[in-house]
Amino acid sequence: MKQVRQKENSPIKKIKRTAKKMKLRIRSFIYVRMQRHELTIEQKIFLIEDNYSSIGLSTRKLAEKYEISKISVTKILTHSVEYHDSADT
Repeated sequence: MKQVRQKENSPIKKIKRTAKKMKLRIRSFIYVRMQRHELTIEQKIFLIEDNYSSIGLSTRKLAEKYEISKISVTKILTHSVEYHDSADT
């Protein structure tokens, strides 16, 4: 006898499916839609200074503070020398 597996319809499963369809990010069951925007060079330099200051904010905290993705923060930090050079000119 073949068992038929029923699709689970729990509220969490529904939320996850909906979020996936809408391309939302999940963070502790709080869904946040990331808005696309670009930081100015001054903002990028402030982000770099926040990272290298005595506070030393983490990538996640910097991403939350500047409302960008963690990958964007990482890219800015890897190109920090270029941003400082462009700000000096």
